[in-house]
Amino acid sequence: MKNYCIKIPTTVQLKLNGNKCLLNGPLGQEQIILPKKCNLNFKFGQNQLEISEPGLISKENRQANQTVIGLIQQGIRGVLTGYRKQLELIGIGYRAKIVDRTLELKLGFSHLIFKNVSPFLKLTCPKPNIVVIQGTNLQKINEFAAILQRLRLPEPYKGKGIFYKNQSILRKQGKKS
Repeated sequence: MKNYCIKIPTTVQLKLNGNKCLLNGPLGQEQIILPKKCNLNFKFGQNQLEISEPGLISKENRQANQTVIGLIQQGIRGVLTGYRKQLELIGIGYRAKIVDRTLELKLGFSHLIFKNVSPFLKLTCPKPNIVVIQGTNLQKINEFAAILQRLRLPEPYKGKGIFYKNQSILRKQGKKS
C-alpha cells in the first residue's frame, strides 16, 4: 500500500466527480478522465490531495494509478502556469502566419498549407519562421506540434525542416565528387 501527496496551490480548484477530475485555475480549466483500471482512494487535506492505493494490486493497475497521479500533476501545472512549445521553420522561404484561428504555412511546396487551430491552444508567430504553441494541456500541445513537424520532417542532408527549439539532428555528409 502506497500513499502519495499532491500539493494543490490556493489558486487552483480540484473537484472529483465519478471518473472525472475537474481543475480550475488562473489559465483556464482542464478535465481529466480517469481510466477504469484506476483503483485509488482520494482524500482532500489542507491544500493537498492525499492518494492511497488499497492493499495488493496487479502491475497493470499500479501503472494505471501512476498514470493518473502524473496526469493530475500535469493538469495542476497546466492550469497554474501553462505549457509552451516552440517550433522553428528552417529553410529558404519557409514561413508561417496566423489568420483567423488558422495557421498558414509556406514550406516549399507548390501550395500553402492551412491548419485549423484548436480552441484549447494559443498560437503566436513572433517571427515568420517561429511558431509558439501555448496551452494548459501538454498532450494536445505535443500532438499539434507533432502534426506540424510531420509536414516537413527535419532532413539530415541540408538541415531543412520544422525543428523543435534547440533540437539538433545528426547531419550526414553529402555526395563526394
